[in-house]
Amino acid sequence: MEFALAPTQSALSGDANTGLANRQTFVGLAQKGIGQFAIGTQYTPVHLAVGRTDPGQQNNMIGSVIYTTNASQGNGQTSSSYQVRYNNALTLQTERMAGFQAYGIYNNNNSNANDPATVQTVTNNQALGLGLNFVWNNLNVDYAINSSKQTTITGVTNTAAALPPNSATIGTIANVLGTSIGVLTNYAGATYDFGILKAYVSYINTKYTSNLNSNVYISRSAQQIGVRGFVTKTIEGWASAGNGSYRGPNSVTVGTSVYSTSADFTGYQVGANYWLSKRTNMYAIFGSTQSSTNGSIAAEGASSYGIGVRHTF
Repeated sequence: MEFALAPTQSALSGDANTGLANRQTFVGLAQKGIGQFAIGTQYTPVHLAVGRTDPGQQNNMIGSVIYTTNASQGNGQTSSSYQVRYNNALTLQTERMAGFQAYGIYNNNNSNANDPATVQTVTNNQALGLGLNFVWNNLNVDYAINSSKQTTITGVTNTAAALPPNSATIGTIANVLGTSIGVLTNYAGATYDFGILKAYVSYINTKYTSNLNSNVYISRSAQQIGVRGFVTKTIEGWASAGNGSYRGPNSVTVGTSVYSTSADFTGYQVGANYWLSKRTNMYAIFGSTQSSTNGSIAAEGASSYGIGVRHTF
């Protein structure tokens, strides 16, 4: 059971994202030589693959074009690249054989507050995913896919599937993809450890499509490279840079207005750890992202930095 606490709110567990029930919560069994299974709220194959191939180690800061799963990690153009968790899910994972290990997840018609991470209500969500990891000496390669059908979406607030995305300068535009949306994510990533540093490369594509009209869609794709390594025995640094784009039909009509559905974005991030011990470190992170203008939004940008101390118990 994993929880996120919100110490600045009157309810320590927080009022958003169903309070305490907003992270992994599952039970399962494992047998050496065979594999394992589990049931509950669990990570998707894409999220696990990104965790192994992200130079920033999914640090939840602006600047990554791959790990952008909510608006706090970027402006409206670069958020929500994939689903992190599925609720009420069954997972299966094999033992590693000849360097390969497979992972699968299945969710059958269950309400899923973690997918997508918005204020909208999503019910009757059916999802599945598959992942394959390969390790050979210093090489790690991942491929993963998430697929879901969200057949009952209520409300009009923008989601990751909104077309076009929300912009503070233009205002909220209703989700024109409708209340029944299919989401398909493909991810590929790799790392290679050269000893003095580790190199990273990754690619992601997510397509949101109306289940009632396949011609109404938006596709988000991005690619990123990065490095990570120790400058000294106690100072570790990393950097990443990437770009991507949103693409959809040539235009979408909302009421009497016609909107372009294409935009480009870039992002980069740098960070460092100073290790005081094996379980305690000081850290500093800076990230920035920019997106181009199109017919529905103005050009936007964002940057952020964070410093802190972390101790792992």
